[in-house]
Amino acid sequence: VEAAHGRMLDSTIAPATARIADLTAKPALLSVVGRAEGPAGDALHIATDTPLNAKLGKYLKGLTAGGRCALALDLELPLMHPASRVDGTLDFQDGTLDFPGKITLSHVNGPLQFTKTGVHGQGITATILGYPATVSAGTLRTDQVHMTYFEAQGQTDVAHLQGLKFIDLPFARALTGRTPWRAKLQLSESSAGGKVRPALLIESTLKGMGIDLPAPLGKAPAEPVNLTVRIDALGHPAPPSSFRYGRRLSGAMRMDGE
Repeated sequence: VEAAHGRMLDSTIAPATARIADLTAKPALLSVVGRAEGPAGDALHIATDTPLNAKLGKYLKGLTAGGRCALALDLELPLMHPASRVDGTLDFQDGTLDFPGKITLSHVNGPLQFTKTGVHGQGITATILGYPATVSAGTLRTDQVHMTYFEAQGQTDVAHLQGLKFIDLPFARALTGRTPWRAKLQLSESSAGGKVRPALLIESTLKGMGIDLPAPLGKAPAEPVNLTVRIDALGHPAPPSSFRYGRRLSGAMRMDGE
């Protein structure tokens, strides 16, 4: 079956082909190749409201998308058999992504490839915390753990840090300047399956940012001090968190989900 054009949800499909090469094969193999363009949210619906959900839905749970997106799919589905092959690409076109934990990416551009076992992306660009950033994604698999990650790096300033909904800055008035940062959102599960555990790791040298506080917390803008923040159980009402501020201060806490 060949379709020159069609519609799925609010997206346009053109072209698409569905083929069973040998009906007598056991199992018969359904091959589907197609491309769709439309709202980015449609691509998430296709992944979570179709048979793809069994493999991809757990990684997309809680994720919402806006803007435009092109979706390319190449599927092989053995009929009456659980095995399958999935290859696809989401090509974001000035889109938005809202991750669990109130993390927003805007002006997202670039391709994210996926299979039934994970995702891969390089050279994706976005605006995060008010400034341009680069984003990559991948899936790591061992005998014990499967982990899908989204990694980003960019820079930000105090005004945009104050806008974060999941971090309260009690000493915001003491901060000035802007600084580079790197963040990794990790979605891990045991190889036997089960609940996906999201965690967020944020790192910065704080170079370029001044902190007008008494010693040992204060620092000049040109002075680098490594800051590491880890938030586990992201999306939980009060996620457990830990931090380290150079050799000067470290601690653990539970963050207010409100």
